[in-house]
Amino acid sequence: MAGKQGRKKARSTVSGPKKPAAAKPATVPSCKYHLSEESVQAVLNHKRVPFVLGDYFDDLTPEEQQLMLDVAAQHEQVEDRYAKYQERVRKELDEKGFVALPDDVDKRRAALNAASREAFRGVPEVK
Repeated sequence: MAGKQGRKKARSTVSGPKKPAAAKPATVPSCKYHLSEESVQAVLNHKRVPFVLGDYFDDLTPEEQQLMLDVAAQHEQVEDRYAKYQERVRKELDEKGFVALPDDVDKRRAALNAASREAFRGVPEVK
Protein backbone atom coordinates (compact mmCIF):
# COMPACT_ATOMS: atom_id res chain seq x y z
CA MET A 1 0.00 0.00 0.00
CA ALA A 2 2.71 2.46 0.93
CA GLY A 3 4.27 1.91 -2.49
CA LYS A 4 1.10 2.98 -4.33
CA GLN A 5 0.77 6.15 -2.28
CA GLY A 6 4.41 6.97 -2.87
CA ARG A 7 3.98 6.57 -6.62
CA LYS A 8 0.84 8.72 -6.62
CA LYS A 9 2.67 11.43 -4.73
CA ALA A 10 5.61 11.23 -7.13
CA ARG A 11 3.27 11.59 -10.12
CA SER A 12 1.58 14.65 -8.69
CA THR A 13 4.89 16.43 -8.14
CA VAL A 14 6.28 15.54 -11.57
CA SER A 15 3.52 17.26 -13.51
CA GLY A 16 4.05 20.64 -11.81
CA PRO A 17 2.10 23.82 -12.51
CA LYS A 18 0.80 24.55 -15.99
CA LYS A 19 2.58 27.21 -18.04
CA PRO A 20 0.65 30.29 -19.19
CA ALA A 21 -0.49 30.26 -22.83
CA ALA A 22 1.90 33.05 -23.88
CA ALA A 23 4.90 31.05 -22.69
CA LYS A 24 4.13 28.02 -24.86
CA PRO A 25 7.30 26.30 -26.01
CA ALA A 26 7.77 25.62 -29.69
CA THR A 27 5.86 22.52 -30.63
CA VAL A 28 6.02 20.35 -33.68
CA PRO A 29 4.06 22.22 -36.36
CA SER A 30 0.73 20.65 -37.23
CA CYS A 31 1.10 22.13 -40.70
CA LYS A 32 3.14 20.92 -43.63
CA TYR A 33 5.31 24.05 -43.84
CA HIS A 34 6.39 26.80 -41.49
CA LEU A 35 8.57 29.91 -41.73
CA SER A 36 12.22 29.44 -40.88
CA GLU A 37 13.61 31.20 -37.83
CA GLU A 38 15.61 33.49 -40.13
CA SER A 39 12.47 34.48 -42.06
CA VAL A 40 10.52 35.10 -38.85
CA GLN A 41 13.30 37.34 -37.52
CA ALA A 42 13.50 39.22 -40.83
CA VAL A 43 9.76 39.92 -40.69
CA LEU A 44 9.81 40.97 -37.05
CA ASN A 45 12.91 43.16 -37.45
CA HIS A 46 11.50 45.11 -40.42
CA LYS A 47 11.22 48.82 -39.70
CA ARG A 48 8.78 51.02 -41.56
CA VAL A 49 10.55 53.15 -44.16
CA PRO A 50 8.87 56.43 -45.09
CA PHE A 51 8.69 57.43 -48.73
CA VAL A 52 10.78 60.55 -49.38
CA LEU A 53 9.79 62.74 -52.31
CA GLY A 54 13.17 64.46 -52.42
CA ASP A 55 14.28 68.03 -52.95
CA TYR A 56 13.83 67.74 -56.73
CA PHE A 57 10.05 67.18 -56.48
CA ASP A 58 9.26 70.82 -57.31
CA ASP A 59 11.45 70.60 -60.43
CA LEU A 60 9.37 67.75 -61.89
CA THR A 61 6.62 68.19 -64.45
CA PRO A 62 3.04 67.90 -63.14
CA GLU A 63 2.82 64.41 -64.70
CA GLU A 64 6.04 63.33 -63.00
CA GLN A 65 4.86 64.80 -59.70
CA GLN A 66 1.61 62.86 -59.97
CA LEU A 67 3.54 59.68 -60.73
CA MET A 68 5.72 60.25 -57.66
CA LEU A 69 2.63 60.81 -55.50
CA ASP A 70 1.07 57.61 -56.87
CA VAL A 71 4.24 55.67 -56.10
CA ALA A 72 4.34 57.20 -52.61
CA ALA A 73 0.72 56.12 -52.00
CA GLN A 74 1.49 52.58 -53.19
CA HIS A 75 4.55 52.51 -50.94
CA GLU A 76 2.46 53.49 -47.91
CA GLN A 77 -0.13 50.81 -48.75
CA VAL A 78 2.61 48.17 -48.90
CA GLU A 79 4.03 49.36 -45.57
CA ASP A 80 0.55 49.25 -44.00
CA ARG A 81 -0.03 45.68 -45.25
CA TYR A 82 3.41 44.63 -44.04
CA ALA A 83 2.70 46.03 -40.57
CA LYS A 84 -0.46 43.88 -40.41
CA TYR A 85 1.51 40.83 -41.61
CA GLN A 86 4.19 41.55 -39.02
CA GLU A 87 1.56 41.64 -36.26
CA ARG A 88 0.04 38.35 -37.48
CA VAL A 89 3.48 36.70 -37.48
CA ARG A 90 4.23 38.02 -33.98
CA LYS A 91 0.86 36.79 -32.66
CA GLU A 92 1.17 33.32 -34.22
CA LEU A 93 4.73 32.95 -32.95
CA ASP A 94 3.62 33.88 -29.42
CA GLU A 95 0.65 31.50 -29.52
CA LYS A 96 2.15 28.46 -31.28
CA GLY A 97 5.90 28.90 -31.14
CA PHE A 98 6.09 28.78 -34.97
CA VAL A 99 4.50 30.49 -37.98
CA ALA A 100 2.54 28.20 -40.29
CA LEU A 101 2.47 28.57 -44.05
CA PRO A 102 -0.49 27.48 -46.17
CA ASP A 103 -0.38 23.81 -47.16
CA ASP A 104 -0.59 24.84 -50.83
CA VAL A 105 2.52 27.04 -50.62
CA ASP A 106 4.26 24.83 -53.23
CA LYS A 107 1.41 25.40 -55.69
CA ARG A 108 1.43 29.15 -55.02
CA ARG A 109 5.22 29.33 -55.39
CA ALA A 110 5.07 27.44 -58.70
CA ALA A 111 2.39 29.82 -60.03
CA LEU A 112 4.42 32.84 -58.94
CA ASN A 113 7.58 31.46 -60.55
CA ALA A 114 5.71 30.74 -63.80
CA ALA A 115 4.25 34.26 -63.86
CA SER A 116 7.69 35.71 -63.17
CA ARG A 117 9.28 33.70 -65.98
CA GLU A 118 6.53 34.84 -68.35
CA ALA A 119 6.90 38.49 -67.34
CA PHE A 120 10.66 38.43 -67.86
CA ARG A 121 10.69 36.30 -71.01
CA GLY A 122 13.17 37.79 -73.47
CA VAL A 123 14.94 39.86 -70.82
CA PRO A 124 18.61 38.88 -70.73
CA GLU A 125 19.81 37.39 -67.47
CA VAL A 126 22.31 39.49 -65.52
CA LYS A 127 25.46 37.55 -64.69
